[in-house]
Amino acid sequence: MYLSHINSLRALAILLIVAGHSIGFFSWNENLFTRDAIEDLIADGAVVFIFISGYLFQHLSTKFRYSRYLQKKIQYVLIPYLIVSIPAIFHSVFLKNPVTQYSVLEGTSRSYQILWFYLHGGAHINYPLWFIPVIFVYYLAAPAFMVIIRYPALYWLILLLLPVSLFAHRPGFPNPD
Repeated sequence: MYLSHINSLRALAILLIVAGHSIGFFSWNENLFTRDAIEDLIADGAVVFIFISGYLFQHLSTKFRYSRYLQKKIQYVLIPYLIVSIPAIFHSVFLKNPVTQYSVLEGTSRSYQILWFYLHGGAHINYPLWFIPVIFVYYLAAPAFMVIIRYPALYWLILLLLPVSLFAHRPGFPNPD
């Protein structure tokens, strides 16, 4: 069954994400309050996308086949990510010295650096791609999510994991990890 309301919410999430990435391109010197208010309204559009993914995953869980699911994610998410990242990774590895920004890469081969940039999607100049390696971890964890869907009592784990999410914060940009 096609869920048109979820597709509409997906469109809203896309607009929020684009707006969130675009707000910094405008001059806000005289309107800092307005900028902050708009940022608060549109920030974290990725959360809406994650909700939609989880909702659709559960909605379609009766038809779940891991190999087919992973094949589709590789075809429609991973391969486009690998292709779209080529210019940014080429720029970061071959036109700049990546060690100046990421000392962890000192003494590593270019092959390693390329792989490192792929695994740390937001580390190169195309930083909005941070989301792809992160979401792919969720794709790989799909069998664990299926166990939770099949045994709803496991949702109580949220009460144990919620404090972790409240106290585990990520550092500011750039954060390649």
